[in-house]
Amino acid sequence: MPTPTPTTPTWYSCGPVGGWGGNPFSDPSDLTIKVITVSWGEYVDRLIVTYSDGTKHLHGGQGGDHQYTIDFADDEYITKLSGRCGDYINVLMIHTNKRDYPPFGGDPIWPSGGNPFSLPLPGPSISQYFFGRCQSFIDAIGINGVWNMPKPST
Repeated sequence: MPTPTPTTPTWYSCGPVGGWGGNPFSDPSDLTIKVITVSWGEYVDRLIVTYSDGTKHLHGGQGGDHQYTIDFADDEYITKLSGRCGDYINVLMIHTNKRDYPPFGGDPIWPSGGNPFSLPLPGPSISQYFFGRCQSFIDAIGINGVWNMPKPST
């Protein structure tokens, strides 16, 4: 049986991307994401994030004609956030080690406003949590977390 590579927990922060409106938010730092529910219309209106302790964190407003829920597998974690943003998050795509989820927000046929963004994450995470700004919409989003970085050989 191979010897496991020693690791050390390392913090990372990716983002935020988007606008400067709304109020800042930051979710708990020592939990894993279990469920994300996204509501959207022209912009990403709301995120409801359920963490491993069962707590739910709601960010954004009450709007959005569409809704999608992602139930994470026990070994699933986010590998990248991408999409388009300007003053708000126009389109959000969530990529995990298991699959790429469909784009949330904007017009599904014509490119939405804003500029493209991509926030790749460094590796398998022990914990991940969102931060950003919101009010009626998700104005800005980023993701922080802890991953096990291989220890240098001595």
